[in-house]
Amino acid sequence: DLDRALDIFDTVLGHEADNGPARAGRQRVEAARVRTTVEENLRAADAAFGDGRYADARRLFQAAFDLNASPAATEGLRRVDNAEAVLCPAGGAACGTLVIRVTPAAEIFVDDRSMGVAGALVLRVPAGRHRVRLETAEWRFPRALEVAAGATAEIDVDLERDGFPK
Repeated sequence: DLDRALDIFDTVLGHEADNGPARAGRQRVEAARVRTTVEENLRAADAAFGDGRYADARRLFQAAFDLNASPAATEGLRRVDNAEAVLCPAGGAACGTLVIRVTPAAEIFVDDRSMGVAGALVLRVPAGRHRVRLETAEWRFPRALEVAAGATAEIDVDLERDGFPK
């Protein structure tokens, strides 16, 4: 529908280049197209991040940022940077898997880097000790977990039951 509206405004402007209402209408439609594209990119980037496809997530967040430097796109790029900072290098043999599940959804921090707000997160991390912190507006839950090479460390938290009031 936006493309059709844009064609109509372009037709009018082709006949009357100085038509103010048509020019204003075209600008509104163009802004709506950009907003729609940004929202689609942000949704797809969040899904890619949730699936652990960080390169795809970065590309989609960057595309959204390039169209409109929105706070959501900026935050998404920061989340990807944070995740990549704690991820195990590709093909790394001394890696383990960190599985985090939290109810209700909370902001997840790994080694003091925000991974964003989620109810679950799976990360492949270097073997060793990692600090995990789960936070909502009311609750906080800190924990240190040891992840062994080739092993999976899991944390399953109900913040209202297991957490500490902020």
